[in-house]
Amino acid sequence: MTQPTPPPTGTMYGQPATPERPAQPKRRARKWLVGIGAATFVLCGAGAIATALSIDVDTTPPGSVDRDVDAGGDTADRPAPAQPVYDDPEPADFSLAVKVLSKKCFGSAGCNVEFRIELTQENPDKFFDPDATYEITYEVKGGDDPYINTLTVQGGTYEVQETEFISTPSGDSELRAEIVEISEY
Repeated sequence: MTQPTPPPTGTMYGQPATPERPAQPKRRARKWLVGIGAATFVLCGAGAIATALSIDVDTTPPGSVDRDVDAGGDTADRPAPAQPVYDDPEPADFSLAVKVLSKKCFGSAGCNVEFRIELTQENPDKFFDPDATYEITYEVKGGDDPYINTLTVQGGTYEVQETEFISTPSGDSELRAEIVEISEY
């Protein structure tokens, strides 16, 4: 008895095996290489055209070093962007007002006055450095003794003590404040 021959390898469910083909290069690899070659050709061509036309392309990101490349390949300093010009504050640029918050009088012994200083900019055409802090030293007159204190100004705001106290010779005494000095802090 002869034994049945086993099916050839590569068959399934009794189907005949497909004949083997000779190995061929993969088409995907060829397409990929052709794509790279075409992209390289286009980029080189664009570079050659830009060089031939002497196009100057600024690739410097904003805020980096101010350098420019001229047609000869040398670097030349570009003028720096204009910096804002700020005014220096002067005593005439501000006015001070004394706002009386409370007053306790003791007959001929005088009064104790609670007050706050209010600052106003008199010259709105002047522009002060918003990043600088200025100290304004002021003197309050009209009390028993001169009273000197300081407030700070930065940008459009100022900081002053909420309440201050002074003694006056009488209830009729009028308080006034004068700027003594302005300095940058």
